[in-house]
Amino acid sequence: MSRVRPGVTGAQRSVATASVVCAAALWAAAVHGTPASADDAPPAAAGPAAPSTVPAAADAKAVEAMTPADRTKHLDALLAKLSEALSKVKSVRAAFTQTKRLEVFGGDVVTRGTLAFRVPDRFRWETTEPIRTALVVNGAKCLRTRTSRKGDVVETAFDLATDPVAAATVQQVFLWTTGDFAKAATSYEIALVSEAPMAIRATPTDERIRKVISAVDVEFAADPIRLVRVALAERAGTRTEIAFSTVEHNPELADELFAVERKR
Repeated sequence: MSRVRPGVTGAQRSVATASVVCAAALWAAAVHGTPASADDAPPAAAGPAAPSTVPAAADAKAVEAMTPADRTKHLDALLAKLSEALSKVKSVRAAFTQTKRLEVFGGDVVTRGTLAFRVPDRFRWETTEPIRTALVVNGAKCLRTRTSRKGDVVETAFDLATDPVAAATVQQVFLWTTGDFAKAATSYEIALVSEAPMAIRATPTDERIRKVISAVDVEFAADPIRLVRVALAERAGTRTEIAFSTVEHNPELADELFAVERKR
């Protein structure tokens, strides 16, 4: 796989946990679709460049057969295409299904909910099953809400700077969903996995992140370009996948969605 190495301008990536990037998302985390109006393979050994004979949109097998020069060329073209499309997205609303496979228990934990965000600093990640929770970010202020099965609601207001998990969650969502691959390259090596479907793999270079996450696979759909899946391989033997659906580009999002004042 061709890789983009750190050194491109951008800020550092915060500490990560499974839930961090899942709420990404994603991460994250993750998340573009129709307009609102309507595993790890090692890098190939270097060698003499050969003329490209691969199709315009190569699947994973074709990518593996590419020369290093071809992989680099195809990766650069794909990232440029994704960045151009995703940079036009200023708000997103989507449903998600998060599946966490816990090897120690041999089963899956499935969570469903919705995501909404508005550039540059409005974010709402809400789960509806199996329990109701919400993380709302409005600038530097945040509100975390949890509703028990009995209907009891607990609200916690806090500053984003005091919670590195929440800060990393928000950072990951905006990083991947707006196509800021230059910033991503400061903390990840980005490799081309496939062009049909469009998929990349981000391998952490930040030692703090690598202690938790070994790789993040990000898959995009075409026509229109949108993020549809984020999968995380975690060091603890856990794999988390987030699939996005009913996605809207640039919807009008009410300010009330991002209210961080406690109601109780």
